[in-house]
Amino acid sequence: MIGRKKELALLDEALHSNRAEMIALYGRRRVGKTYLIEQFYNKPNICMVSLIGQSQANMSTQLTNAKNRLFDKYAIELYGAKNWSEIFEGIKNYHQTIQERYEHFVLFIDELPWIATAKSGFIGALSYIWNSYFEKYSNVTVVLCGSSASWMVKKVIEEKGGLHQRITRQIPLFPFNLQESESYLKERGFNYLSRKEIVDIYMILGGVAQYLSFLNPQKSVAQNINELCFTMGGQLQREFSTLFIALFGKKGIHQQVVSYMGRSKSRLFSADEISKKFNIKSDPLYRILEELEMAGFISKHNRYGRKKRDTRYALSDSFSAFYLKWMANVTTQELLENSNYWQFISSSQSWISWSGNRFEAVCHKHILQIKKALGISGIYTQTHYWQSRGDGSKKGTQIDMLIERADKTVMIVEIKYYNKEFAISKSYADNLRAKIETFREEDKAHNSIMLVMLSTYGVKQNSYSSMVNCDLEIDVLFG
Repeated sequence: MIGRKKELALLDEALHSNRAEMIALYGRRRVGKTYLIEQFYNKPNICMVSLIGQSQANMSTQLTNAKNRLFDKYAIELYGAKNWSEIFEGIKNYHQTIQERYEHFVLFIDELPWIATAKSGFIGALSYIWNSYFEKYSNVTVVLCGSSASWMVKKVIEEKGGLHQRITRQIPLFPFNLQESESYLKERGFNYLSRKEIVDIYMILGGVAQYLSFLNPQKSVAQNINELCFTMGGQLQREFSTLFIALFGKKGIHQQVVSYMGRSKSRLFSADEISKKFNIKSDPLYRILEELEMAGFISKHNRYGRKKRDTRYALSDSFSAFYLKWMANVTTQELLENSNYWQFISSSQSWISWSGNRFEAVCHKHILQIKKALGISGIYTQTHYWQSRGDGSKKGTQIDMLIERADKTVMIVEIKYYNKEFAISKSYADNLRAKIETFREEDKAHNSIMLVMLSTYGVKQNSYSSMVNCDLEIDVLFG
């Protein structure tokens, strides 16, 4: 299994603990939650019974699915069961018949939010069977899994009813980072890819395991993206809307907020700006933003020097950003007329400019790797954005990544995504000096300031390169 070391360690701890365990596992759709559980518990001494929720299905359909699955896979005959209490009673009876043959019993409930709807009675039935039976067995584990992170936290982890304080461990599962994506692609036969090509893939697909699994090692990166995204019937053509319906239902406001952020020229958005755009009051807006953040679609950024003010939100989900820029407005006729649509776009200046901007988002996701490369892993830091609005005497300026260190040092990180070494020109050097000087004047804490350049292949040595204190290349993101 690629990566997942922390998650596997937690599952192993639970497996060998001296108590019954109830684990909450959550993460976005197609990130590999089911694969992780099925692979880990696939052992001869473990009996695992699983139930799977169906999207947009009513209670009757969910019950029928459960009864059919229990009979087909485990020969548990429950066709007369009318509710979830009777389903769990049947699973309890099954456990009693097999517990002498296995060292451990696992009940895996996949896509819990789809099953446990408001009037289903599922959570009540589950809490009862846990409290009255399964909790007494130290070799029992119940895994509750869902793609909606906000639902899992509010309805399971922070639930005030029957499951209150019953969760023994929670495991948020995130997409692969660049190092894990590289390992996964190599495992699948992509031994010819450069790290820049892997970053290109990451900016399109993110580290979502199933998206990466769609790639064919016998084709180039451009051919793969063209086939998945710009060919009629491509596996990712309808993924964007399907993803939001699966996570948030059909109401559409979450998708609208992400679409607005993805289509705007701005990178950072205030809550007030989004509120005015959609005419949403602050309480429901912050709930929507929190749910999008927990699902990994957006990220929160604080302005340097104002910890509780000027918070901004950025679109952080790679595939959503790619879809909204390049896929959303492509017509069926264009795809039919241009079989190599993506090959044309990927060589355009528009793609070069867009990928340069999106590379900043990739770097923000890999701040731990950047800290490691800078030798400051052991120092407490906070990452901010900063801007000066300017006035009649000087221009406004902005720093998209500023690392504030506990040792009174600030690292200004300039990010450049180029196909070759980045050469600092006289005009660029002048702009950098002006930016640093403006920041120095406005920095009330009087920190030491260091300039960091993070680029694809490093900074080219010339008469201006000495102004850079730390020169990092793309390889550090794979550390």
